[in-house]
Amino acid sequence: MKLSFFNIFLIVMITAFYCGADMVQFTNGDRLTGVFLRYEEGKIVFKSEVLGEVKLDPARIVTFTSEEPAEIYFQDGTMTTARIEAGEAGRITIAPLDLVTQRTISLSDFTKINPTPPPPPKWTGNVSAGLSASRGNTFENGANLSATALLRRAKDRIKTYVNVLAAQSKGGDGDMQTTEGSFTVGGQYDYFFTEKFYGFANLRYRTDHVANLDYRLLGGLGAGYQWVESKKLNFSTDIGVAEVCEQYTDRVNEDLNGDGIAWDKEITRSSEVSLQAGYHFDWAINNVFSFHHNTRYYPAFSDFTDFLLTSDAEIRAKLTKNLFANFQTLLEYDSTPGKDSTYADTKYILGIGYNF
Repeated sequence: MKLSFFNIFLIVMITAFYCGADMVQFTNGDRLTGVFLRYEEGKIVFKSEVLGEVKLDPARIVTFTSEEPAEIYFQDGTMTTARIEAGEAGRITIAPLDLVTQRTISLSDFTKINPTPPPPPKWTGNVSAGLSASRGNTFENGANLSATALLRRAKDRIKTYVNVLAAQSKGGDGDMQTTEGSFTVGGQYDYFFTEKFYGFANLRYRTDHVANLDYRLLGGLGAGYQWVESKKLNFSTDIGVAEVCEQYTDRVNEDLNGDGIAWDKEITRSSEVSLQAGYHFDWAINNVFSFHHNTRYYPAFSDFTDFLLTSDAEIRAKLTKNLFANFQTLLEYDSTPGKDSTYADTKYILGIGYNF
């Protein structure tokens, strides 16, 4: 029987198509041809002309092939790019592009092949605010605003935060007096040298008019360790050095020999190189409640009794997917405060927040 040129051409094309197609061979002897896409989350994802994109259980597969080079990630953390050829039952043969000798591996030797690229990192965080008012025996108005933001990438992490507190009350003479007026802003950059170990640089600025604190600026460097990092639990510790610069302006009175009292300003500036040590802790207690805690300690190298301690703790209760109610405690402890200022300054805040 003579074959026409068209028939010969058709046979060649069909043969080439099936020879060039990727293949999956099942334990029952069936074969599926098409395009191998990836292996991740314990499933082989394969696309065929008839079935479309399907997920296959490796336990039902003898071997498979991929004509296109694939990124193969192994159990020991290494990766290679290679073509995949059929092997014996439960195995495949890989042919790396770097001309290394072909080798046969078990289907259990790799963790993923051509994994789906992770979504681009994005900023996450929250904003919370609260209002307070008192009428009757006292006349007082107060407000607070706080926000945090986090960007986590494969090799680094950026954290920022801001906190504003303001309150006024009516004095005995009927005039409104400021009883709270503080502003805090800061951030930290972490670079991960390994999965757990990182170096960091941080900066913090604070002013508090009631405590007569014109400014307190802290900046430093150090190293930290990420003990746990997950959606449910995060815990890290770090240690380093910091420069602590601050200025207090106190009002002092001067007796004018019977002609009254004049008020003057007494400015106190200081700058110290200190140790800094701290930790960060997040815990998703359940689907509703979560706990967040940060503490940082700055003892001066020249005198460890001269130190600054900052700490905050927060409990959040989820109201909707993005809304939450929260209770915060903020502590600033300065062992050498300005004149007429206390060592410890503690705030208790109730608010409503929004996660983004």
